[in-house]
Amino acid sequence: MEPWVLLRHAMYRLRQAECLSVLEAWGAFSGSQMQALGRVTRAGKGNLISAAVRFCKENNVELKKVAELSLLSLQKTPNKKQWTVFQLLNPQEADKCFDAGDLEYELQENISAYFENVVAVIVREDAVWIQVILMEGARSTGSMGQTANIVFYPQCHHMFIANLKASYNDYIIQALQATLNYSEAQVVPLKGHNLESLAQIILRRTNEGYRPNKLAQETSVQEKVAPLDPRTCDENLREKQRTMALTRQAFGDAPQPTLESLSYAMDTRFRGYKVVPQMEGHTEHFRMKVKLESKNVLEAVKSLAPLGLAAAPLPGLLTMVPQRGRNFFKVMERQGANSFMVSTTGNSVENTPQ
Repeated sequence: MEPWVLLRHAMYRLRQAECLSVLEAWGAFSGSQMQALGRVTRAGKGNLISAAVRFCKENNVELKKVAELSLLSLQKTPNKKQWTVFQLLNPQEADKCFDAGDLEYELQENISAYFENVVAVIVREDAVWIQVILMEGARSTGSMGQTANIVFYPQCHHMFIANLKASYNDYIIQALQATLNYSEAQVVPLKGHNLESLAQIILRRTNEGYRPNKLAQETSVQEKVAPLDPRTCDENLREKQRTMALTRQAFGDAPQPTLESLSYAMDTRFRGYKVVPQMEGHTEHFRMKVKLESKNVLEAVKSLAPLGLAAAPLPGLLTMVPQRGRNFFKVMERQGANSFMVSTTGNSVENTPQ
C-alpha cells in the first residue's frame, strides 16, 4: 500500500476545519508547505487533500509516518468505527510503563512471524493507541490493505479493537498478548461505536445506581411534574413521584453511556397453557433473540417508565448494563423455578417473570 493512499483515507475522515490542525500536529510538512495548504483550504477539502497527497509524494513520507497521521485522525473520529472489547488476563509484569518506540518494535516483530506489517503507536493520557497495517490485503499498491486499530487501557487490562477481520483475529490477538505481556485474551460481550462510553463502562466511571436523599428526590420530582397552572392538579402525582424515584435509583442522575443496541438470547419454555391447552405436552424450549436499538438505547430504556410505557421498577435485565459491562446477555430459565438466570461472567442475576 502506498503511503498517500492511507493519507487520503485518514484525511477524508476529518472535518475540513480539523485538517490543518491535525496535519500541523503530525509534523511531516515544512512551514512553507503548511502555508500553501492553508491557502488551498479555501478552495475546499478535496483540493486540500490533493495538495497534501502531492506534498507526501514530494517528501517521500514513509508508510509508518502516515500511519501516525491515521492514528491522529482516528483520535478525532473514533465513533466512526465499530469497537469490540477484549479483556486481557494474567499479566506477566505488573504496572509496566509503555514506551511508544519499544512497543512499536516489539509488536511489529511479533506480527512479522505471520505477516509483513507496519505498526504505529501513540501514547495519549491513560490509553495506548495502536494501528497495525498488514500488507496482505491490498489488491494493488494504490488500494487500502487490512488495517486494525487498537486502543489499550493498561489500568483496567482491556483493549478495544476495530476493523479486525476474523481471518486475522487469532494472529493479531496472539501478537498483542505477547507484546503487552498477558497470557490470555477473551472477548467481552460489549460492542458499540462510542469509544468513550465503552471505556466508561469498562472503567466503571458511570453513575452506578446513585441514591439521593429523600428531600432531593422530592424536590427533583416536584420540579419535573408540578403543574404549570396553579388552578389544576395532577391526580397521579404520587405515582409519578414514585416512578421518578425508582428510575433515579436504577439509573442515577448522570447521562447514560451511549450504546446503540442491547441484545438478549433467550431460552425458555412455553407458559401459556391456559390460553393454548394443546401446548401442555410441549417440552421443547423456545429459543429467541431480542434486540433493542436506538441512537442511545440506555437513555431510551431509562425514559420508558416516566413516559408511562413500562411499569417501574424496570427488570434488572434492562438496568444492569453499565454495572455488568456488556450489552449482550444470554437469558436461560432456571430449572425447577419460576425465574430466569442471566448467563454472564461473574455473579448471576435473576429475574422473576411478572
